[in-house]
Amino acid sequence: MQNTTPTPGKPDGEFSIEALAELPVMQFAGEYLRPIDTEEQYELTKSVLLALMTQAPDEPGHPVNGLINILGMLIEQYEDEHYPIEASSPADILRFLMEQHDLSQAQLPEIGSQGVVSEILRGRRKLNTRQIEALSQRFNVSPAVFFPSAQQIAEAV
Repeated sequence: MQNTTPTPGKPDGEFSIEALAELPVMQFAGEYLRPIDTEEQYELTKSVLLALMTQAPDEPGHPVNGLINILGMLIEQYEDEHYPIEASSPADILRFLMEQHDLSQAQLPEIGSQGVVSEILRGRRKLNTRQIEALSQRFNVSPAVFFPSAQQIAEAV
């Protein structure tokens, strides 16, 4: 069966909610509501999701919201498998937050002296509970971001 679904960027038409409403349910389900196996399907699903998000009315309970959630989960599943994010150490997280807030080591008195911050960033010293609590409040993040993941702990043993 030839693909007749309107898709973004193709000469046969743009994807729209109206076009979606005209599709047979089984055709749409067969083309979009299934695990993503290829990069081409991934790109197409992202395009459809973006089109739905920009065209759907901003109303709680609108029928398209469920479809948006499902497509988002399928994309997330594909990304988790094909584009995994490496675990970050507490020092990596701190370094990232410092860069984002344009802070020097001396501008983190809640951790301690510049020397203490330097040792933490080099991995020679670990953050303690007091420091983690202060950093989570300063940067408005969960304290959990400063705890090493289970994978990192296993690798260190």
